[in-house]
Amino acid sequence: MLCKWSFLWFRLMLLWLAFLILFNIVRLSASYVGIDILVLGGVANVINFVFFVGCSIFVIILWSQRARVSVHSIFFILALFYGWVFWGVNEGSSVAAVKHVYLIVFAFVSFEFGRLFLFALDFNRLKGVFFLSFFLNLIAVPAFIVISSLYKVYPGYGVQSIAYVCFYFLVAGNKYLFIIASLILVAQGKRSIFLSYLFCLVVYFTLVVLRSRFLLFIGCLLFPVILLSLLFLIDFFSLYSMPGLSRLKYISPFSGDFDLFIGSSGRADEFLSVIRGLDGAYLPYLFGAGFGFTYEWTLSYLSDFSEVKSYLHNSPLMIYILLGPFFVLLFYVYFLGKSLSVMRSRGWDQSSERVLRFSSLSAVFFLVSGGFSLNILSDPVGWVLLGVVCAYAKNTMRVPRYLYA
Repeated sequence: MLCKWSFLWFRLMLLWLAFLILFNIVRLSASYVGIDILVLGGVANVINFVFFVGCSIFVIILWSQRARVSVHSIFFILALFYGWVFWGVNEGSSVAAVKHVYLIVFAFVSFEFGRLFLFALDFNRLKGVFFLSFFLNLIAVPAFIVISSLYKVYPGYGVQSIAYVCFYFLVAGNKYLFIIASLILVAQGKRSIFLSYLFCLVVYFTLVVLRSRFLLFIGCLLFPVILLSLLFLIDFFSLYSMPGLSRLKYISPFSGDFDLFIGSSGRADEFLSVIRGLDGAYLPYLFGAGFGFTYEWTLSYLSDFSEVKSYLHNSPLMIYILLGPFFVLLFYVYFLGKSLSVMRSRGWDQSSERVLRFSSLSAVFFLVSGGFSLNILSDPVGWVLLGVVCAYAKNTMRVPRYLYA
């Protein structure tokens, strides 16, 4: 019974993803139809909190049913303890500290949900929800292109779920829908998602299709060359007017409009602002600043802009600032190593192998794209997939009988 309820909650989780897609569509045109964006943000926060509470209930129930707490829990517990200790030492903001604690607890609950439930999921159970996400993105992206041609809106629509949809169709062997989904991903105009997706395709085809770790190593070395070649061709044929490619001119060294500060959408300025926020102190560089860290964000291309923030759009740097270099290395070396190891493993039945391929490839995307966003501390789906990967790595594919009681 509990396992059946967990599958129901999994469907609700993916419907939550669908809500985020619809939310982004409404957000694009909110100011033109009289909708308050702050109200929309509040609704999104409520939905996220409901998802968090629901997952927490299922995880606690399963723990009470004799399921062991994973060794991975030590990582999250240490992170919470460590962050609180340095919050007291550095006297950080109490409000920001609560936000940071919530993000880590949210990540832990999502991870445990994936580890305890979803490793037993049949691949075909995912079909309906990913087709739903595919068709919603098929509506959302053209809507964004039309709206952006009529009004001045943020130059890039995108949610990471479209990458998960692409990986699902890739692993399922549906070539046509995979190509269409990939084109939708490019048309979104989100450079971080596009670059991370391109890198993950290199990983998948070298490690899984060609089954060669050596080619994976060569592919990683050649990836910058492939990327620069792609940017050169886009500039040479003047393709910046095509949907999704307009903002590449700011990050292409071959473009006359190259500007890293504009091209990074403020990410470079975030980094410089964080350095100024540390105020020359050396201890945060060695041990992290702890929970509650805030800084004043200024933009080099908007002299009158200033905002106090408790986050930045770079997950490794965010973890580094809060918890220090040890946790960054531990997190990436361990979870990325697990994902790549599971991705190339053999000997499963067809459904399990497809779930394995999908979850590990999506987990690699989740980790890599964190270099361009705060998804590692804000995207529960990625943590759920990491939980699935770690469940496979422990060879726990057999579902305990009491789950069906």
